[in-house]
Amino acid sequence: MELLLTPSLTHACILATCTDPCLHPGEHHKDRIHLNVDDHGDVGGSSSSGVTTKNKGKKGGGDAAAAGGGNKKKSSAPPLLLFGTWLALGSEFVTIGKYKGNTLVFVPSRDTFFFASPSALLSQECPDGTVLVGQFIIDRDETPRVLVFDVAKLQGVSFNDMPPRERYACLQRLAGCLGPVCTLQWVGECRVLASELQSGRFKVPHAVKGVMALTQTPGRMVMAVVVR
Repeated sequence: MELLLTPSLTHACILATCTDPCLHPGEHHKDRIHLNVDDHGDVGGSSSSGVTTKNKGKKGGGDAAAAGGGNKKKSSAPPLLLFGTWLALGSEFVTIGKYKGNTLVFVPSRDTFFFASPSALLSQECPDGTVLVGQFIIDRDETPRVLVFDVAKLQGVSFNDMPPRERYACLQRLAGCLGPVCTLQWVGECRVLASELQSGRFKVPHAVKGVMALTQTPGRMVMAVVVR
């Protein structure tokens, strides 16, 4: 099936990580994770990053509450004191999942699952029912890359409400399962990362928009600081 696309980062993402759209029914359709980065201090608000969300513009209900908007204990800490990573400027969020031996890439901006290209295939050692969260970016030297920074499911078990530090520890153990186009993204204390980025001591090969804190719900982040 041919997909007509205008030149864009989405187009580049699909060319670099995908082959054909997956039009088959299956368990993967339950994993349509529409990733969202909320404004500083508003974990339950609408998207500030242009990422498509099912509840975009609706505050305090559904997915927003699950992200921490309905639980004061989960959103009371200032974002800079939380656990997170950098948000690349203009990145395209994706999830990469393993289903019955097949690797599928979900592109939220297209609301479409694709079969993964060889460069994005998860290895045979990766358990079925595993869903990883990442952002696609093109480096300054034009190298395409998926920065993988979170886990949404492992062996079909949802990681909702699991602390971000525990999820990242699990992701580190899965790093050997990633395809060549994928890179394990560093995740740590937002305060430290923001300071290192702003001072120039921490360098990455692409433009950075800011530092995002992970919430209790994989795929729901909050902007901790915008890097100037």
